Amino acid sequence: MNIKVKKLENIPETSLPRTLPRRAAISLAERGLVGQFIGLWPSPKSVHNWVERNWNANTQGKIVICFFGRGYYTFLFETKEDRDLIFRNGPYFMDSRGLYLNRWTPDFDPEMDVPSVVSVWVRLLHPPLHCWGDDSVKAIGNAVDKYIDRCEPKDNMHACARICVEVDLEKGLPEAIRIKVD
Repeated sequence: MNIKVKKLENIPETSLPRTLPRRAAISLAERGLVGQFIGLWPSPKSVHNWVERNWNANTQGKIVICFFGRGYYTFLFETKEDRDLIFRNGPYFMDSRGLYLNRWTPDFDPEMDVPSVVSVWVRLLHPPLHCWGDDSVKAIGNAVDKYIDRCEPKDNMHACARICVEVDLEKGLPEAIRIKVD
C-alpha cells in the first residue's frame, strides 16, 4: 500500500530518549555482527536453523538473529567473546551461499547498494617465523587492503596465519604480497 503524504505537517513525529538508541548502539557495537548472504537470500527460519546447527555448539550464550532485508541479518551475541569466536572462525557458507560477516557499526544501513567493500579471511601461507608477530601480520594485512583481525591456525599442521581484511571488490585480492625485512 503506497500512501503519499501531501504535506510535511501530516507526518507524525516522536522523540526517543537519548539513552535508548545509545544503549542499543553500544550493545550492537560490542556484541553484534552484520552478515549478508550472497546469492539467493535464505529465509529467516533457515538462517535460524543454520545458526543452531553451526554456531550454537561453539558459543556459551544465546544468539539473537534479526532480518533486515536485502539478505542482511544482524547477529547479537550474549558476550563479546562469542562474537569474536564466530567472527574469527569464518568464512561461512550455507549451501552455495557465502555469508560475509562484519562487526556492526552505527552507520550500518541495510538499504545501501550491494557493498563494494567486504571483509574476507585470507591465509598467509608459510610466512617467515619472525613475521608472525601482531605488528608484522597487521602490516601484511594492510598491504592486502585494510587489516581487521587475525586468528590462530585451526590446527597445528599448517604453517599459515589467518587474517581478516577489508577488500574492495572492484580491485580484488592481490595474488601475492612481497615482504621486505630489514
